[in-house]
Amino acid sequence: MPVKVITDVSEFESMREQWNTLVETSAYPNIFTTWEWSFLWWKYFGQTIGKRDGTLFILLVESDAPEGELLAIFPLYRTGNGRFLYWIGFGARPCAEYLGPIIRRDAIDVAVQSVCDFLVNDAGRWDCLFFEDYALDDPGTSAFADCLKQKFPSQTKLGELRYFIALPDSYDAYLKTLGKHNRDNKKNRLNKSRSTYQATSEVIPVDELERGFSILLNLTTESRQRLKQTSPYLLENYRDFHREILETLLPMNRALIFLLKYSDQPVGILYCYLLKNKCYAHQHGCVSDQTGSPGDVTIQNMMIHLIDNHFAEFDFLRGSQWYKSSYTETTRETEMLSIYRNKNAVFHRDRMIEQLFKPLKRALKYLVKKLFIRKP
Repeated sequence: MPVKVITDVSEFESMREQWNTLVETSAYPNIFTTWEWSFLWWKYFGQTIGKRDGTLFILLVESDAPEGELLAIFPLYRTGNGRFLYWIGFGARPCAEYLGPIIRRDAIDVAVQSVCDFLVNDAGRWDCLFFEDYALDDPGTSAFADCLKQKFPSQTKLGELRYFIALPDSYDAYLKTLGKHNRDNKKNRLNKSRSTYQATSEVIPVDELERGFSILLNLTTESRQRLKQTSPYLLENYRDFHREILETLLPMNRALIFLLKYSDQPVGILYCYLLKNKCYAHQHGCVSDQTGSPGDVTIQNMMIHLIDNHFAEFDFLRGSQWYKSSYTETTRETEMLSIYRNKNAVFHRDRMIEQLFKPLKRALKYLVKKLFIRKP
């Protein structure tokens, strides 16, 4: 089937309705591939990546029917003078998750084959197509990756695992999935938060977004400072992006700011995205004084809220922080993949980095620790 290329922002902007309709009927609905997230990310970051030469390269696959029904969207962009292809949402903070094509669930084979053939014929115009940690349980992206691997040189490695919880019908049922010590700890923290700290929680309503956003900035910044990190909200475009994405998604019930208070004072917050009964925990923050375990209590109350509202999954997204494994042992596998037009200079450069420089760096780091860091 023919593949149409969109390079103009105005065309991208006009696709909102049909783009989101396709997400709803796709094989792997994902908040980060919705039109709102993709378009706003491009609006704030697309023109500043790749030394300011990022250009849209959105590929559409339409049916042969006279009305040209949309079967798939491959939301890509070019950079490096057009040599490098990336998924919209990758390349600048905040990076999206689980990126890949949006394909109607009954059109995976034809859409994948059409775009693979297009990239073969377009061989002289790109050098590398990069996938960062795509989900291996995403049938459309996995099929596309497999097709590309058959046609082009590639390099792969396992990506970072994503912790997620398949939510049961009740919070008690969830607690039973945990070990006794862990379960008792969580129960005790939850009970103590209510009896000792007068814990209450709320979902910030749409008309109080500015209040919620201000608390979000304060608590996430405080959390970063505790870890001796700089808050990304100090960057104006990062802050403005999140304000606008919340202004857009909150009225659509596709975002949520969940607030925990002790004695009516904000102590913990979760900023999440929602789609198709899935909750994506995008950012969290809590007071630097950890009295009363506000981080854990916030997550527990959030899960109670999700279960009460019949959500099916709570996804912690990127990050292998130790605390996530205290909630679940279930993980989603991802893969990092680079596809090359041929065994070009970029292919050999990346191969050398992976096979020579990275192992050498790890060895030197280990040696320095052995030589200069004394055991107590």
